[in-house]
Amino acid sequence: VILGEYPQSIVKGEEMVSHLNNMAGTLPTKDNAYNWKSYQYYIEKEQLNFMWYIDISVGNSKYRGVYFTTYRPGHTTLSGTEGSSNQDNNEFYKNTIYWFKYEPISWTILEKNDNKALIVCDFIIDGQQYDYENSEMRNNYSESTIRRWLNETFYNTAFSSAEKTLILPMTIDNSVESTGYSSNAYACEDTTDNVFLLSYRETMIYLKTLNERKRKNTDYARSQGVITNEDSDKGNGKWNLRSPFCGNKYSVRYVNSEGT
Repeated sequence: VILGEYPQSIVKGEEMVSHLNNMAGTLPTKDNAYNWKSYQYYIEKEQLNFMWYIDISVGNSKYRGVYFTTYRPGHTTLSGTEGSSNQDNNEFYKNTIYWFKYEPISWTILEKNDNKALIVCDFIIDGQQYDYENSEMRNNYSESTIRRWLNETFYNTAFSSAEKTLILPMTIDNSVESTGYSSNAYACEDTTDNVFLLSYRETMIYLKTLNERKRKNTDYARSQGVITNEDSDKGNGKWNLRSPFCGNKYSVRYVNSEGT
């Protein structure tokens, strides 16, 4: 299924990059974003202006520019250095503008029922924290920032008004059983969402093999600092599930680059 558009592949043509750079205008700073928008990502638990984006249309195509002056850490409690970030490992470096083309989003149908379908994205297309506003970094999906980001920022960016009419809200199961454990003190109440992360149980039911669970990072996701496997499963990434880990309130279940 093809539904929605999102920045994915990096733009490499020098002429187009130069044209987009000129259209973007003055580069942003921590004190003045100009035409850009700050991601307002975190460094050492503080929301700061160090990484920005801008969307520009050229003809019928749309592009997103990404620029940062400090590396985005892999965890919101860490400092913004090369050692705490995956951006430089992914070959994205500070003080450089990178452009990504908006492209159709590809999805796999997991289940069909009465002209309705449950679908999952075929790629890792972004990198967002599961929860960053709570000082305790909880794994409560119903209150998480990733849930709000999916149903607000991503939903409004990726889908047109016409496409939104095709996306039906769904009550999703966040029970203990959905997390894959017999007991889990961190399971939360069910939620109703337009877009959501898969649970552990859904992943095991619908994506039965390692290969079915493997996902490659897009160029744009790599620019956001997602972990990328450069060995046997080159280009594959890790993707979070909504299910909390049963051992503590800080961790969630996920699928690694090998599909486990």
